[in-house]
Amino acid sequence: MGKTQLVLDAAGVIMTNIPASYWKSLADQAGVTVDELVSYFQTELKVPLWTGKISEPEFWERIKKRYPSVDLAQTRAELLAGLRLLPTAERLSEWSRRFDLHLLSNHRTEWLLDVLRPVLNCFVTVTVSNEAGMCKPFPEIFALVQSKLPPGAPIVYVDDQEKNLKPAREIGWKTILADEEGTWVGKVEEL
Repeated sequence: MGKTQLVLDAAGVIMTNIPASYWKSLADQAGVTVDELVSYFQTELKVPLWTGKISEPEFWERIKKRYPSVDLAQTRAELLAGLRLLPTAERLSEWSRRFDLHLLSNHRTEWLLDVLRPVLNCFVTVTVSNEAGMCKPFPEIFALVQSKLPPGAPIVYVDDQEKNLKPAREIGWKTILADEEGTWVGKVEEL
């Protein structure tokens, strides 16, 4: 059977998601509502950004073109300052002795890796969507990660979004929803 493979999402699991305060600050600079800004991100920027179809500079250029009043240096600095490790990251060293740890994240390496640098050595593999050219919840990215894992080993996947758990379950992975209260940590500890 083999050692359990524990696949973890990054944002919302071991580090913060992009904070609401960031979206508010950016919306204020742009002179629009948070809902309008987030809708623009979700419908036009998210998938191309996460899949690497546009580069990080292209992402900021599109923001500036749509919202000329935005100070790109300030907003990028605010974004990076809002990303930090969650307390669960302190468990990774211990978990890496009990499981093979793998990271699977919809993100940008430019934003993610500096935050995760203190714990990157705990992971056997790291799959970031912008480098993979695909993102969750599309099944292809789960197949890519599975191809990196030992055949036949049990796989447990933790994500903070239910929509990302469904394709993992469909290929036979056990899944755990990372809730904000942190009860998911106990489920990992029980494995």
